[in-house]
Amino acid sequence: MVLISLYQSITRPLVESDWERFDFYAKRVRHLKTCSKHPGAILSIRFFRIIQLSRRPLPLLPNLQHLDALSSGDHTLWNVAPLLGPKLKHFSLSSGTGGSSAPETSIILERTSVLASLKVHTPFLEYLEVSGKTKQLSSVLSGTVCSLQHLRVLKLGTTALTPECINHLPTMSNLADLEVTIASDSIMHAASATIFGASFPALRTLVILTELWATADAFFEAYLQPSSLERVEFQVGQPPTNKHFHQLFTTMRKCCSLSSLTGIILRPHIEVADHIANDDSLLSNLVLDPNTLNMLLAFANLEVLRIKTFMSFAKVDNALIKDMALAWPGLKSLEIRHSPTSRHSTSVTIHGLLPLASCSSLKQLTINIDPTTQDALPQLRQGQGNTSLCLVDLALGKLPIGNPYAVASFLSDVFPLANIDMKSSEDDDDDEEEEDESIAKYWIQVKYLFDQSVKFKIREKWAETPDRNMYVCPPLAVVKLCRVHHSCPAQCVARSLHVEVDSTQQARKTVE
Repeated sequence: MVLISLYQSITRPLVESDWERFDFYAKRVRHLKTCSKHPGAILSIRFFRIIQLSRRPLPLLPNLQHLDALSSGDHTLWNVAPLLGPKLKHFSLSSGTGGSSAPETSIILERTSVLASLKVHTPFLEYLEVSGKTKQLSSVLSGTVCSLQHLRVLKLGTTALTPECINHLPTMSNLADLEVTIASDSIMHAASATIFGASFPALRTLVILTELWATADAFFEAYLQPSSLERVEFQVGQPPTNKHFHQLFTTMRKCCSLSSLTGIILRPHIEVADHIANDDSLLSNLVLDPNTLNMLLAFANLEVLRIKTFMSFAKVDNALIKDMALAWPGLKSLEIRHSPTSRHSTSVTIHGLLPLASCSSLKQLTINIDPTTQDALPQLRQGQGNTSLCLVDLALGKLPIGNPYAVASFLSDVFPLANIDMKSSEDDDDDEEEEDESIAKYWIQVKYLFDQSVKFKIREKWAETPDRNMYVCPPLAVVKLCRVHHSCPAQCVARSLHVEVDSTQQARKTVE
């Protein structure tokens, strides 16, 4: 049951019959959300003051297990404190900007009071998430975290914990999912954590937010020896060099199980601005060596690799993509770029994507291909018999291409079910607007030719069916129909669908 608070006040004293009606529903509430995408009004503070004066037993909702709260100028947290109880397992606090109905100091004190009371009223809390601008809450939040011994999920966004709290985290035996901001000066305090015999015994997902790559590397070196991490994400403000990546990957190979790690994500704190992303002078000193990425091939069960940092990937070539496809047959998502608006490409050609068709689980592919090297047209048209019926999202950058027909033919052969990303980058430079429009027209042509080619191939497959009363719809046609009409789940990719029709004309009309 989900309740969204409405603005109400009390115009008379509460009587026993009011509480009888309230208690009838209160004991049945398990999930309460005091915020939404469009929060609207809230309960008046006077309402809760009368509740306090009535001396009702707390918590008001005795069986509440899941509570999501919003704190801002228009959303006071007084409507949260009476709800905290020993059965609460999940608590999230989102700090919005809101209006100006309350001073900033009052809002901070409110958040401090609620977070501090968690360790008293919710000792069995398993999920704690605090998001928004909460840097002033570092001390109180650190004290609360250290007192909650049953935490399984801890997500703190941009709130940096104290060094004492960071040293305490590895001792939490139930912690499986951690998102933490680490201040640069925490490196000095992390060395003492090596005395722990078994750091993070249950940790499976780790997200580190920090300003320096050296901080992220030091955290791994100090706390994760050994570790059975399944997914790791680094959000770092410092532009990386090849040396940073080499050191980090070396530490990861030493501290992580080569068989258990399935996801690696590297990205900056914020999106790189367009004028920085296309600055040749800056990128000339930040070039990734493919041999550094080869270090990740040791993680044989990798399913997700997303590298979106301010760095040049000009040396990433077809050979590396082939090695990735061979090393990671279960790959589901691959992204290599430093900015969605960047005009800098890799050295991967359109034909160099062919080995990825053998990754039967690959659903997302994002990489800026090299448009300057044209592959042989016969290879592009045939696809060498390799076809991926799983790839759904495909983004190849917005760089100029010389032969839209060849590109569309190759993609329709190899990735016939892909949704080609046609989002154009925003650019404020008027001098380049005409060039951008020309490039966009080429990719619009590729998209159109791709769709027409796929439809033609579906008709060909359909028409080749020998039995005119029972038409066997190949997986290719099945998924295309699903993507258009949303009539069945994506699991039908690997199935064949038998459709009974009365005539060939009806069958063709259904496919179109």
